[in-house]
Amino acid sequence: MKKTLNLLLILCLGVWVAACNENGDIAPNSSTGINGSMAQFAISSDYLFMLNPPMGKLSSYTIHQDNGTLEFKKSKNISREMETLFPTEDYLFIGTSTGVLIYDISAGNHLNKISEFDHIRSCDPVVVQFPYAYSTLRAGNACWNEVNQLDIINLEDIQRPTLVKTIPLENPHGLGIDNDLLFICEGNWGLKVFDISDPIDPVLLQSFQDIHAFDLIPHNQTLVIIGNDGIVQYSYRDQQNIKLISQIQ
Repeated sequence: MKKTLNLLLILCLGVWVAACNENGDIAPNSSTGINGSMAQFAISSDYLFMLNPPMGKLSSYTIHQDNGTLEFKKSKNISREMETLFPTEDYLFIGTSTGVLIYDISAGNHLNKISEFDHIRSCDPVVVQFPYAYSTLRAGNACWNEVNQLDIINLEDIQRPTLVKTIPLENPHGLGIDNDLLFICEGNWGLKVFDISDPIDPVLLQSFQDIHAFDLIPHNQTLVIIGNDGIVQYSYRDQQNIKLISQIQ
């Protein structure tokens, strides 16, 4: 467990890496940072958003580009068991144990809730590629229900998100998306890669069952995965032939 938590911390640091330049300084005009879907903090433009779970606060900070320091701006009480954060465009998606909350962050750190999508009590990371959100629900001791599935949510009316499709899975954990590819960690069942050229009809491309996958980051045609096996990297430059390129145990 300790090993997995340490690796998760490394994965979450991707948020900071993506927002820094080659000299290690906060990059001017940095946009949304890169982080795993299980992360509880996220960068969007000049702002850092953090969760204080489970029943706690959503806090926002301004990132000062000149010196990289943080200035606390606002916090908001959240009356659900918060789990994950995912920023995209002008919105912040919060995965909770009972659904997905959507906040408007177009005005920076004002944290205006605009809608929610409810589901049964379950663990719930979420990623978004408009106009759809992809949310995994997982069974397990900490997740209360024996449900293992992928929910595809229509966001065309952002104030009224609707369920489009549900796909059964083995035991989904973190997930990530990059254009036409959706990556889903399946814990002891490994990694699944789906073609989402048709965003509401995912087609399984490859399944890797020889690794344990907890969370991941897809970026620049490289997939970084953490799990009980350590840090594993795959290249998906060739989408029809995704290859292992390195592993650190």
